Amino acid sequence: MVTVLIVRSPSAEVVLDLNPNLVAVATLANETGDATLEPLGRMAAERIAQGIQQQGVADVVPPVLALGAAADVRGATDRVGAFAEATGAGVVLHGAYYLLGDSLQFQLQITDAGAGEVLSALAPVTAPSEPVTEALGVVRERVVGALVAALDMRAGILPFPVQPPSLEVYRLFRQAIVDDTPYQDVQLRLYQEAWGMDSSFHPALLMMAKELRWLDRDAESDSVSRIADGYRDRMSEAERLYS
Repeated sequence: MVTVLIVRSPSAEVVLDLNPNLVAVATLANETGDATLEPLGRMAAERIAQGIQQQGVADVVPPVLALGAAADVRGATDRVGAFAEATGAGVVLHGAYYLLGDSLQFQLQITDAGAGEVLSALAPVTAPSEPVTEALGVVRERVVGALVAALDMRAGILPFPVQPPSLEVYRLFRQAIVDDTPYQDVQLRLYQEAWGMDSSFHPALLMMAKELRWLDRDAESDSVSRIADGYRDRMSEAERLYS
């Protein structure tokens, strides 16, 4: 576990250099126009941070420290950079939430504060506004999976950026990519399991086609590729290029 040392005094605050492997979750901005939903931004940040910690995917700044840092930098011009400096975290999760009829929409980004670049801009997550706990559960599940994928992309593990629907699906997909077994049918099975769990996860379908081609199962590969072609309008640019 990485420890971030923050020394406070009446005249100064000294923070160690940004830790590229430490994640901080900022309080989400309330863009609903409804002041009664203001606590939701803090609740969402706490849920996400807890999910990261519980799943053991990264070291995370404790929510109470992140909440205080977010309040301290509220007026900063570069709030993401200032928040990163205040927490010592090299990776920042930040975003906002909106009302869409009876639903809440969450828009989040994962930023490498040290490099000054966005690692992942998540597809908007929309969930019913009631019960709030259900909406926050959906957000946490999607964000934690996306964070692991973003960190893997930064580490060069992934061939193209992906946004998994959940951490469970992504772990199957990731296992197939990093598995060093000489038997490619093992990877194929993992990709099939990932896509079977969520058919909207196009990267698993694309990798299935590739594995079938390497196994000289060309007819099956062509069949899977045709299925993937039917989803092209829903794919990211990177996914379309990879296909």
